Amino acid sequence: MDCVQPGTDSKYYNAGRCPHNKCAGSLASDLRCRDGEGYCCGVQDMETRTIDCGRYSLPIRAVTRCGCKKCVQPPVMVRGRVVAADNNDPLRFGHIYIGKERVGTTGYKGGFTLHIAQDTARLVVNFVDPTEKFIDTPKVFIFDKRGGSIYHDVKVMRKQLAVNINAGETNTIELGEIKGEDPIGQIVIPPNSFHRENGELYKGTVKASVTFIDPRNITTAAAAPGDLNFVDGEGDMLPLRTYGMFSVDFRDESNKEALGAGAVQVLLDTQHVKMEEHIPAMKLWSLNPETGVWEEESDFSYTRATGSHGRTKREERTFLIGNMEIRERRLFNLDVPENRRCYVKVRAYMSEKFLYSEQVEGVVINLINLEPQPGFSSNPRAWGRFDSVITGHNGACLPAFCDAQRPDAYTAYVTAIMGGEELEAAPSSPKMNPNIIGENDLTTWTGDYLSWWPNPQEFRACFIKIRIQGQKEVMVRSKNKGGTHRTTKGKLYGIRDIRSTRDLREANTSAACVEFKCSGMLFDQAEVDRSLISLLPQGNCRRVGINNLLQEYLTKHPPVAQNNESHAFTMLAPVDPLGHNYGIYTVTDQNPRVAKEIAIGRCFDGTSDGFSREMKSDSGVALTFSCPERKITRESLFQRLQTNPGQTLSQMARDMRELEGLQVQRSATQVVAYPSAQRSGGQGRRVTGASSASRRRVTTRGQLRQ
Repeated sequence: MDCVQPGTDSKYYNAGRCPHNKCAGSLASDLRCRDGEGYCCGVQDMETRTIDCGRYSLPIRAVTRCGCKKCVQPPVMVRGRVVAADNNDPLRFGHIYIGKERVGTTGYKGGFTLHIAQDTARLVVNFVDPTEKFIDTPKVFIFDKRGGSIYHDVKVMRKQLAVNINAGETNTIELGEIKGEDPIGQIVIPPNSFHRENGELYKGTVKASVTFIDPRNITTAAAAPGDLNFVDGEGDMLPLRTYGMFSVDFRDESNKEALGAGAVQVLLDTQHVKMEEHIPAMKLWSLNPETGVWEEESDFSYTRATGSHGRTKREERTFLIGNMEIRERRLFNLDVPENRRCYVKVRAYMSEKFLYSEQVEGVVINLINLEPQPGFSSNPRAWGRFDSVITGHNGACLPAFCDAQRPDAYTAYVTAIMGGEELEAAPSSPKMNPNIIGENDLTTWTGDYLSWWPNPQEFRACFIKIRIQGQKEVMVRSKNKGGTHRTTKGKLYGIRDIRSTRDLREANTSAACVEFKCSGMLFDQAEVDRSLISLLPQGNCRRVGINNLLQEYLTKHPPVAQNNESHAFTMLAPVDPLGHNYGIYTVTDQNPRVAKEIAIGRCFDGTSDGFSREMKSDSGVALTFSCPERKITRESLFQRLQTNPGQTLSQMARDMRELEGLQVQRSATQVVAYPSAQRSGGQGRRVTGASSASRRRVTTRGQLRQ
């Protein structure tokens, strides 16, 4: 609020809220409290209150009583974007498979949305590039079974260029191309090993493409397929630690027919296995694209071979050798079962207050296990595993490798992503910053005409981008009222304030992404209200530009709001979800915070499908204001004392003498103000004489002082 609330020293008003807890049901036959239908704690009663800040009044609905009601279960969705791991090129029109069923296609920018069945326990999605530029990438997605939308950034590896090999000769393909480092291993294909799908022996030239995901390159961790788990003999899901993955693609040179290969050998250089206990436990695995689980192919045995050290010196080294048969397009893995696990607790907060009640749910936490270089714990030698989890009301726990004997054996790299935005890391034991205030809760939905969110099933966030030309950032306010609905017309929905963000690429320019009340149906779904939005930058600002497309849209969709004031802008909010070309950003989601975060990210980026944390003030702008600093035409007293103290003090003395003389003169003049009826006889003369004498004395004193 803009005013301090009565009886407090705070500008914040407690409107009440209900805890997001499930209600206890009746006692069932199995002696557990539950109901056939789920009931959750929610708002039972509310009352209307008015907050008076002098210049305006804000009506609000405050919670007075909580109670149990049927839980609202929003649909489960997984959203995201598929891009190349090396340069973020999108996977355009890629095929999306769940199991053997094709369920969708990625968009031009690589985006996708999947609706998930409520009873789904494990979600394995396979992304296939029909142009064959990227390798097939199965991903195991985590999602929130309680409902809502979770956003995932998917990285895919670009295929290695194919090389021609002779099927009748022994062929060796190296695994790993880190500059200045030896390969991690080799694939050795004996002569006459290639065959067609019907089993017929293939003789001729083979186009061979082998793409290796090298754990020594930390950037490849995000592109690793699957989730590095296997099922043991007892049916338990257990973790793996990888030493590298590879994808193979063998084809007939003439007709591009896929070929298989039998009796293929995989060699792993033991110099890259820094933990000796891992050598005898090493196995060769392949990924099942339907289950996302790694399946054992073979064990490894010892062999010795001559190889290069540092690419310059030839020497005999020890290799682990495994055998496999390539029957289909699968990913293969050099892994060790790992049972030494610890857990890392991670929490996400709305603000730097770090309050327990302000934790954010639905944040995707990723943890990559690293191995440090000896003596340099902060410099990772290689990554070995990754895990993901979604935060709940009290954070989340992620499994991580650990070693009781060697505490520095593993480190971990942790990231948090919400709606495509990577969140900023905080200290492990953060302290509250009392100067930073954040929202307690986005919304407790109520069926009221002045509800900011009119539909509890989906939340629509609307933002407008305003460019500020000026040396300083300014505060921009949106005042949101009912516009066309007969019940809400002229009534205040709410006020939003945001400070503009500096554009680091352009001098004296900033921009603000300001939230406003979306137009549309209200909670009764009976009539549309086009919200009346007033946008006002605080300070010495003047409107200098309006987006032509936005202006044209508002003109063609009456009624048109009057804009007679040059320091502000007023509009009836669009009903249509306009995009960046209009400077309007609209996102609908089952989670209100996700909707806001995505809309803000697009607004910062100035696109309808991108995301940025840096403000781009030259893209996707709706309004432009010039906010120059007020020019100082006269120096302040403090500035004059600094530049010329002697002259300033002398001038101050003269001014004080003149002021004192003027005050005395005014007081003397006021003595003669008698009513006209009393101006007769000697009294009038005495008063006049006294007045004259007084004036003479004042004048004399003034002359002496000068």
